Parts: sequence; structure tokens; C-alpha cells
Amino acid sequence: MKHNFFISLLVLVFTVLVGIFLFNRPLEKKPQDIPSGDTFIVDSIDATYVYDNNTHEYYGTLMLPNPCYSLSTEAIVRESYPEQVTLAFTTDGGEPDQMCIQVIQEEEFRIIFTASAEAVVDATFNGVPVTLVLTEGSSTTDSLEEMVEDSAETS
Repeated sequence: MKHNFFISLLVLVFTVLVGIFLFNRPLEKKPQDIPSGDTFIVDSIDATYVYDNNTHEYYGTLMLPNPCYSLSTEAIVRESYPEQVTLAFTTDGGEPDQMCIQVIQEEEFRIIFTASAEAVVDATFNGVPVTLVLTEGSSTTDSLEEMVEDSAETS
């Protein structure tokens, strides 16, 4: 009887140790499971659009999750007729160890490029296509003055 009890106890201890070993090993993450630095999503961008003599201007404001994020913009013009233009919006979340206040940050953008009036324009946010919601502006001079006035008001 003591012999059966001792064997049962050994089997139980062995089972517990194997279970601990199997369930404590680190799981391998698939590349799609590893989050990138930018975890917020934008599905549309509102912008004011001005066209004057083959000069296109898009300007507006984007909301970023906190002041540690920075925004960069670029107009990628593919030569064809009509030109295919992608307005690329890219964010950088800063250093992972950096402490940052969690408050929505308004970030202004302005993109100017030269292309024909028939140019086809789309937009991406961190490489993902987004909807570009446009409001027509009046002139390049007016939009510059408006941006200066807006900057003065927020200062």
C-alpha cells in the first residue's frame, strides 16, 4: 500500500513539474501580433483644398493621441497624365521609455505640390489608405493668412 502511495505521489509531482514547464515557457509571437509604435487609427482626414495655377495646397489639423507624437507629411507625385498624387501622413510615437502626458494634441499640416488641375489625389496614414474629406478654400494667400491667424490665436 505504501508502495502504491509513493508511486502515485511521484507521478503527481512529475505531472505538476511537466505542467509548470510547459505553461511557463515564453510564447512566440507572430509578426502581426507584435504591435507597432503607432497604435491609434485614423480613417479619414479633413483638409481644406486650394488650387491656383498648377499649385495644389492641402492644409488642416489632425488629432494625435499625445504631444509625444510627431507628424510628417509628403506629397508623392507619380508622373502620368493625369498625375497620381498620394498625400502621405506619417506619425512617430517618440521613444518607448519617454513619459508623456495623455492629452489629445492638435497638429497642423500643410502640403503644397505642383501638378495639373486633373491630378488624382488620395491619402495614406502610416501607410494605410484613408478617406480624404475636402473643403474648398479660396486662394493660397487667404489660406496662409488663415494659418497665421490660427497660430496667433492658439499662442
